[in-house]
Order: sequence, then structure tokens, then C-alpha cells
Amino acid sequence: MKNRSILSAWQFRIGAGLVLLAALLGMVVHLGNTQPEDQHILTEFIEHRTQGATVFLTAVTNAFSPTGTILMSFALAFGTWIWTKNWTRAVYILSSVAGASIITLVLKQIFQRDRPPLIDQVVREVDFGFPSGHTTGVAALAFSVGVVLTVSMTSRLTRLIVWVVCAAFIPLVAGSRLYLGVHWFTDTIGGACVGVGTALALSLMLRSAGMWPGKAKDRGTGSHASGL
Repeated sequence: MKNRSILSAWQFRIGAGLVLLAALLGMVVHLGNTQPEDQHILTEFIEHRTQGATVFLTAVTNAFSPTGTILMSFALAFGTWIWTKNWTRAVYILSSVAGASIITLVLKQIFQRDRPPLIDQVVREVDFGFPSGHTTGVAALAFSVGVVLTVSMTSRLTRLIVWVVCAAFIPLVAGSRLYLGVHWFTDTIGGACVGVGTALALSLMLRSAGMWPGKAKDRGTGSHASGL
């Protein structure tokens, strides 16, 4: 029990620390200290645009819009509940995406950072840019789904494969936002910190229910799972 409390405190502190890091990055961005680096990275993406990449990355960014990510979280949470009869895991996915989205909306209003110029944008977006809502949403969804999928796995190799697949969506979506010219690089870093940080902090609900990746036998079936 003592070890569980220590690990729970560690999860929450790291998660909250990542969200705080995003806020601190927002302050640095607000002062304009990152603009030269952001502009250089954006220019690199713009200069390497191709027709095929534009079509593909536009589809990616549309699929993982904030609204799309929220809908995915509902679908995955429902599927998780149907599969495991475990409401804790389903609520965890939903609360991770919703919580991260709320934090992002608050930070956008606090820092009110302008997006790249319209002339650089492939798709037009004019609301505030920091942090990236797309990156926030996919980071929270990918991390929470990764936790839920690996929570009962005992094979390290299988867990690693699942985490690599889930994590790959974060740079894919973040890269699509940079490629399309609608975000600065630091916007996507801030979004990733908020998404992962929120999902990590909220994973306490799984540990409090006696679940954590690789630490327990499968609780997705049977009478014990139905009681969670």
C-alpha cells in the first residue's frame, strides 16, 4: 500500500509538472523568445511541401481535429466498456481527453498567441495557436489508450509495441499542423505536454482501482472487472 501511494504521488507530480511546463513555455513564447527558431522550423516544412504529402497530412489533421478526437474518445471508451465491462478504464479515456482540452482552451485565452501568417497556411485557421489543440487531443488520447491497452499485459515486448504505435500518432499529428502552416513548433510541444501530462496525472484512477500496466493479471473479464 505504501509503495502504491508513492507511485501514485509520482504519477501525479510528473503529470502536473508537464502541464506546468507547458504553461512556462507559454510564458517564454509570449515574450517572443522562441520566434526565430519557430520561424526556421516552419520554413523548413513549407519548403518541403509536395502534393501527395499535402493531401495525406490534410486528411490526418482533419481526422484528429479537437472535435474528431473527442468523438474518438467516446467511441474508444464505449468500446473499452463493452470489451472489459470496466467503467474505470472508459472514464479514464474520456476524462483525459476532456481535461486536456479544457486546459488547452484556458491556456489559449491566457497567452493569445497568433498563428503563422495566412499566406503560409494550407488550411485557414485564425484562432489562438498556443498550445495546439490537435496535438493536445491526440497526445491525451494516445497516452490514455496506451495505458488502457497495456494495463493487463505482462509481456514487455507487447507493451513496447503498443506504446510505440500509440506514441507515433503524436508526432504525426503535430507534424501535420506544422506542415500545413497553422502552428509554430512550440505550439505543438506545449500541446504534447498538456495532453500527456493530463493523462498521466489522471491515470491515478486506474492505480486506485488496483490496475497499472504490467503489474496485475487481466482484470478486464470476470466478476472483479464488473465491479470496477
